[in-house]
Amino acid sequence: MYPYVVFFIFIFFTVFLSLSKQCNDHMKEVIVLVMLLLFVFSLFSLRYNVGADYVNYNKIYVHGNSDAIERWEIGFRNLFNLFRLSNISFYVFTSFILAVNTMALFIMLRKEAKIFVLGAAIYFLSMDGFFASISFYRQSLSVSLFMISIVFLLKNKWISYISLNLIGILFHYSSFIVLPMIALTRFKLDSKALFISAPIILYVSGQLGLIQDFIVIVLRLSGIYLEYIKTDAFSGESGIGLSYLVQLFIFIFLLSTSNIDTDRERKIIILYTIYMCLSAISINLLLFYRLSVVFSPIQAIAIPMLIFKSKVKHQNLLSLAVITLYSFLFLRVFFSPLFIRDFTPFNFIGLFE
Repeated sequence: MYPYVVFFIFIFFTVFLSLSKQCNDHMKEVIVLVMLLLFVFSLFSLRYNVGADYVNYNKIYVHGNSDAIERWEIGFRNLFNLFRLSNISFYVFTSFILAVNTMALFIMLRKEAKIFVLGAAIYFLSMDGFFASISFYRQSLSVSLFMISIVFLLKNKWISYISLNLIGILFHYSSFIVLPMIALTRFKLDSKALFISAPIILYVSGQLGLIQDFIVIVLRLSGIYLEYIKTDAFSGESGIGLSYLVQLFIFIFLLSTSNIDTDRERKIIILYTIYMCLSAISINLLLFYRLSVVFSPIQAIAIPMLIFKSKVKHQNLLSLAVITLYSFLFLRVFFSPLFIRDFTPFNFIGLFE
């Protein structure tokens, strides 16, 4: 467990450092961000048997399983075979995926985030953010491309945005969901009431079972994913979703106390709202969890932006309050059966090779 303790302490240290008077200019904050990214990459690039996909993908990598490999998206399949047939170690392959994700995070934060060390900390403490990226290898690459494409979406560079996400689809089909964002973000939506009410309505509907019933009807009519209906994907046993309620509180408070003035800011809020809506649905419909993972990185730029635009005078205290709440979310999951199953014990590759 000690690597996670060091991980947690270092994140808090860099956030405090970035908010201190010693880090009062842009370049110093960039240096702190690079320190944090390099630390996290160094720690997790040498992980052994950590993450939901590690065991199965390692077996396929070492022993080969043509049936499993053929079921993967063509982009990931070819990349996987390139590394495997070149006799490159599996941990180098996973380190490459982590490096892509880390670089994508840096590009997104460097270009779009106002308080980017805080944004990185939020991403690293999120189970559907960083921990999803080290668990789901195929989706990690597609989400990384989406993170870079956000820079182009906010600058109305549609061709670059579409191109990156079409490549992302070659690694995981969930990237299809981000293609309509071009049309959606072109609407002049600036109603805070609409943004706030959408995830609340979906959350309440989910708790009442209305969304589950509706999705089952849609799947039966379409004839797809019927095998999931009788599985945990429709278990409805996730309870009230305490972690989500904390995120919803942060979302509502920051949005209601911030000034949203520009087209760029409205686009970010739209993406943030979509993430909150998908997360609300996924509480009792785990089938939607992978879709919320796609939009999870938007928290890393939306929350710092809202703090920067907040009417609350003490932005540093607000930043510390937010990172404290995200730390609570991380610690709550840290002791859960899911985290223990997929992420512990944390072993280093050098001890096993």
